[in-house]
Amino acid sequence: MLKQLLSIWQKDSLLSKSDEQFNEMLNSLRTMFGWSMEYIWNYETGKSAKEIYDKDIKINKAERKIRKRIVAHLSIQPGIGVSQSLVLMSIGKDAERIGDYCKNLLEVAIKHGVGFKTDSYVNELKTMQSNIDEMFEKTIECLRQDSMEIANKNHEMETTLNKECEQYILKIYESNDLDVRSAISYVLLSRFMKRIVSHLGNISTSVSMPVHKIDYFDEKIL
Repeated sequence: MLKQLLSIWQKDSLLSKSDEQFNEMLNSLRTMFGWSMEYIWNYETGKSAKEIYDKDIKINKAERKIRKRIVAHLSIQPGIGVSQSLVLMSIGKDAERIGDYCKNLLEVAIKHGVGFKTDSYVNELKTMQSNIDEMFEKTIECLRQDSMEIANKNHEMETTLNKECEQYILKIYESNDLDVRSAISYVLLSRFMKRIVSHLGNISTSVSMPVHKIDYFDEKIL
């Protein structure tokens, strides 16, 4: 699907920068995710909350610019590249939602109000963080290469990470060694990280699935 999209971008000046801009969005999101997680663990030395919010605003503006180019393209050349434009609209929204969840991670740290002590729960979250950063890298590479193989590996990683997040939350429900503030914060962090994983998985399906099945890798009946 993305190979067809790229061929249209090369022929259409309105969309020619969209591929590059979307890749920049993903790289910015990866940076924003790292900043948000660093704020959680080292809020006194990491990027400020304002810098992270400003990064989110820039990502939202980039998504709107891409959407504007698509609308302009379809207005001038109706019927040409409709499916490809829908793909870009879909993954652009996924990217924008990742930014929102990165912001939510930051807000958990702000509401938590104190630093997180290092314990087994924090160590598990840091492992999830590392795996999600790897998934960002694979998603960017998947789109760059238009690689079905990487898209399928990303889906496997998505499935594994989502299960790990659910198991982590269940572990907290069953624990008796956490104060209420920490338990709530850990559950929220895990849930928001899971949503980031799911949206990265959605973006990868733009390589491996037709338009009507994007976001629905496992639903074979569609």
